[in-house]
Amino acid sequence: MSKDIRKRHTDISIKVGNKADLFVFMDMEYKITQNQKDKFIKVIQSNIDYELSVLKKFSSEGELSFGESMEIDSIDRIKVVDVEKYEGWAISVDIYKNTSRFSFDDVLYHLYQQLKKHIGMNSVNERNVIDIRESGPGIDF
Repeated sequence: MSKDIRKRHTDISIKVGNKADLFVFMDMEYKITQNQKDKFIKVIQSNIDYELSVLKKFSSEGELSFGESMEIDSIDRIKVVDVEKYEGWAISVDIYKNTSRFSFDDVLYHLYQQLKKHIGMNSVNERNVIDIRESGPGIDF
């Protein structure tokens, strides 16, 4: 590969809005557009959807502890709402739940481990927990 081509691959300079969003990933500097950020969110979302389906399968087959199964079964879906540069990539997610459960630390940690391995995430942060139930404990009484 020629020197010019390698330089082009490591010096991507594109703007996000009025300011450049610069980060370093695997010793390479990047600046990304909002469109590229949106596409990256879709990739992360598909990874999260896959990992959540694997966890739900393990839960239904009885391969997890009771507590882990309760936590996983309480989640209807997880939606990526933002990706930002923070010593690498940090994502914020909304968790849509279908029970009165309010803590999802084990699932978030599992997602963090998988995304770190596959994409290089530095953190997965819970932004909102949204209760999708229409009735039940904590809603009716």
